[in-house]
Amino acid sequence: MTEATSVLGTRLAERKKLVGAARFELTTSCSQSRRSTRLSYAPFPATLRRGEEDCQSIGKRQVFFSSFFAKFFYTLPAFATCVFSIVTQSLCKFMISLMLFRDIRLWALCWSILCFSAQGQQSIFRDVYHKESGSFVEVEALFSNLPTSGFAPVRVTIANRTSSPANLALTCVSRFGSQYSYRGQEGKLRTDSSFAVGAKAGETQTMDLLVPISPACISVSYGSGTGSLDINAVGVVVASGSMQTEGGSDFPRVLLSDALFTKHASMLDSVVARSIGSSSYRGVVEFSGKFSPKKMPEDWRAYAGYDSMVMLDSDWQEIALGARNGIRKWIKMGGHLRVYSANAGQITEEILPGSGGVDRTMSGNGKVTVEKIPLLPEPLVKAVMNGTNHAGEISNDYSTMLWGLQKRMEEKTFDYALFIVVLIIFGIVVGPVNLFVFAKAGKRHKLFFTTPLISLGASVLMVGLIFVQDGSGGRGYRVQHMQIEGGGEDFHAYVRQEQFCRTGVQFGNRFEVTEAATMTPLPLAESQWARLYNGLRNEQNYKTELTEKGFRSSGDWLQSRSEQAQLLRAVVPSRARIEAKVGDEGYVLQSYFEYEIEDFCFRDQDGKYWKARGVMPGKNFRCEPSSEQEHLAFARKKVELLGSSSQANVLRLAQRKGSFLAFTKQAPMIETFKNVKWEEDTSIITGMVRMVSPSS
Repeated sequence: MTEATSVLGTRLAERKKLVGAARFELTTSCSQSRRSTRLSYAPFPATLRRGEEDCQSIGKRQVFFSSFFAKFFYTLPAFATCVFSIVTQSLCKFMISLMLFRDIRLWALCWSILCFSAQGQQSIFRDVYHKESGSFVEVEALFSNLPTSGFAPVRVTIANRTSSPANLALTCVSRFGSQYSYRGQEGKLRTDSSFAVGAKAGETQTMDLLVPISPACISVSYGSGTGSLDINAVGVVVASGSMQTEGGSDFPRVLLSDALFTKHASMLDSVVARSIGSSSYRGVVEFSGKFSPKKMPEDWRAYAGYDSMVMLDSDWQEIALGARNGIRKWIKMGGHLRVYSANAGQITEEILPGSGGVDRTMSGNGKVTVEKIPLLPEPLVKAVMNGTNHAGEISNDYSTMLWGLQKRMEEKTFDYALFIVVLIIFGIVVGPVNLFVFAKAGKRHKLFFTTPLISLGASVLMVGLIFVQDGSGGRGYRVQHMQIEGGGEDFHAYVRQEQFCRTGVQFGNRFEVTEAATMTPLPLAESQWARLYNGLRNEQNYKTELTEKGFRSSGDWLQSRSEQAQLLRAVVPSRARIEAKVGDEGYVLQSYFEYEIEDFCFRDQDGKYWKARGVMPGKNFRCEPSSEQEHLAFARKKVELLGSSSQANVLRLAQRKGSFLAFTKQAPMIETFKNVKWEEDTSIITGMVRMVSPSS
């Protein structure tokens, strides 16, 4: 009895002394409910001892299997590492021997094959959802690198060999920014979009989608920025995949055909690294992405975010007719196509019919360059770096407070004094007046009612002052450059529209564009009103959904009490042109535009300059002689509203022989924000004068 009592007393003492079990928490003098630590539910000693005994028994039974598998799985990575090291050393020795023998071509070929195998796959994901029939869903990017703006072409294939329809919902998220953040200062642009695709029972459907991409137009503190695209699928399959591209606005975005990429990609990358410098800070900048000529999209917007495209003449022959037309439109919108061929004149005539078979052809805003085989890496990299950089233009042309369109808007000021007076009055009313007038001694309970009412009234007054000062909706200015090809087989106008607006209080941010266009936000100079600027700490979220005619957008495209700008590019059907006949007294011209042209000038094939005013639609008009100085002065004055790169492009087009430059404020614009009042619309039109015979 005494022994049992002592044992019981010992256990009670231990339980009184400890909370939980030793080795789990410090001892306390109180119960768990009075002074508990984070391990209030730790096991007691008896439970712990039972657990230790169970673990020991289980460990004895499994010691053989655990030791065997542990040794196997721990030695497997080491074995694989040794094999990889041996193979790598052998390959390096082989390449060094090639370099010692100065067989540069063979060395470059072997190195390009090695690098080609390490390139990211174009396939984003492929999922078989019915093994018996082999039904699958595949999503692949048609280009291996992402564009700097616009859209990324993605091909979705649904091979549905079952007896039920297959539906799929795709959610896409595009981001641009830095992968690293220093004290939360890094900004990031995000664009969301979604698509619904499907295939009927027993059918295979292939659909080309244009996924909106966040523009590479902001600065990052580390590297040159990274663009990424994440695609999630829900429906007949649940899958996801992603791709990313290093580099922002510091290097043009280039596409290289499969044949050239396999042979020259690594050498071109090394030339780029030597030209612009390669470091851990900058990151790895690749010269180009690759594409398959047989899988080219037909919509020109799929190429809008790329600056140059390089291919062989045999690659052009493999491209489908619809995709060729899309590439031609991209060229006339400002793209640069470079083709390597043994017969320059013939391939140029095939790409741009009517060019006359010259080896270098300017087409609208863009250019076609035909070079003789073989491809030389250093001249190609130099030519690309000196060429068009669309992302660089977006980042730099509008962020210096020198943009003519932004200068048209008067400087915005904020009446701080009025709001300071309101706050002082609010402090007096909610303090002493409230305490000694509204809630006197003996009626202090009224403070529970008067204080919230005074605060609510002050808030309503502040909102009213903001609304009165800034108003609702917004106001802005628009300018567009319209390139007209002047007849032939191409009845399109190539439009580049720049717009700037200042907004007040917004009650909605949804809008719709009914043209097949691209829309890019423009970074402005950093200020208290600019929401997107070329600097750090940019956080913008956009949402775009494509429609049959254009797209619907919402998000940060239109924000309250801010200044913002956008660039739109579109190819619209148009039969507008200027025709000219040579008469006894000079040129007789006729306008086929649907609106009046206020000012008109052109340079004929002989290099002489002419001008006219008040050109009415559908009527003949004559021009009077002008001079080169007057022509250039007129052109420079009319392009002041455009960004610097657009100005240089218009001046170049206006100096071509046989071209005209027109100015009007009556041409239709690409409509975007319905609640913004556009104060002035300006259109600058360039094109070639179409010469006709006097008898026609």
